[in-house]
Amino acid sequence: MEKKKYYKETVHMPGRKSLASALVLIPLLMSFGVFRHVNETESLGFSLAIVGALLAIMGVVSYLIYSLELKTKVTSEGIEVRMRPFFPKKKKIAWDEIESCIMITTPPLALGQAENMTFLMERSFTLNGRNGISITTKSGEHIFIGSHRPAKLKKAIEKALND
Repeated sequence: MEKKKYYKETVHMPGRKSLASALVLIPLLMSFGVFRHVNETESLGFSLAIVGALLAIMGVVSYLIYSLELKTKVTSEGIEVRMRPFFPKKKKIAWDEIESCIMITTPPLALGQAENMTFLMERSFTLNGRNGISITTKSGEHIFIGSHRPAKLKKAIEKALND
């Protein structure tokens, strides 16, 4: 039997382009001041090494932030979650493993506080705070999956469970 897809979503970190740009541009601008100061006191090679190392580190951090994405897929086999680049393997939750599923939406005014809210022993896959679904497995594991459209995700899960 072919795997049927009910829902597919890719979530990127909000403001990732501007944050990644700032992480490159700010150290670049600061490096000119550092370069001038170090160049007056140390050798040219040493100052170039410091500036180069600073820019390389910020470039790697900027790339990691820019490439952050959460992919969620609801299929006839279960729910697949993948958060690149930190968790390259997919987390698969089969339908027979799920005990309960609750949709969680946070009011817009409480979004700042909701990002820091976690539950004891909960595995969280989110880039947008506390909007998504919370799944409890039969083994007792709690998994939170973030989504921009938690109502559609919950509806797709209910449809897949009924089919």
